[in-house]
Amino acid sequence: MNDLEQVLVACTAQYDHQRQIFAQVVAEENQLRQELRRLQKLDGAVHQEDSFVSGMRVIGADLLWQGWLSRSQSTLNMQLARVLAIKSYEQERVRKAFGKVVALENLIKEEKKSRQRKVAKDTLGIAIDHALRQPPV
Repeated sequence: MNDLEQVLVACTAQYDHQRQIFAQVVAEENQLRQELRRLQKLDGAVHQEDSFVSGMRVIGADLLWQGWLSRSQSTLNMQLARVLAIKSYEQERVRKAFGKVVALENLIKEEKKSRQRKVAKDTLGIAIDHALRQPPV
C-alpha cells in the first residue's frame, strides 16, 4: 500500500465519521419536526371539540393551553433553528470529506495509469533494443 492509499484510508474513515455525525443531526432535526407536528395536531384536535373548548374558556384554561402551546412551539422552533445551523455546518464538512476521498481516488487511478504507461514504455524499449541486437535472419 503506497502513501496515497494510506491517506485514502484515513480520509475515508474521516468521511464515514462525518457522515455519522451528520446522520445524528438529521435524526435530531426529524425528531424536533415530528414534535412540532404533534403539537399542531393536538391544537387542532382541541379546537375540533367545540364543547370542550367552550368549557375551557369558562375556566380560563384555554388561555393557559394557548400559552403553554405557544411556549412549547417557540422552544422547539429555537431548537430546530439551532439544529438547522449545525446541520448546514456538518453538511459542508461531509462535502469536504467526500471531496477529499474522490480527489484521492482520482489521484490513485492516475498514478496507476501513469505507472502502467511507464512499464509499457520501458517494456517496448527493451523489446526494441532486443530486436535491434538480434542478427538479421
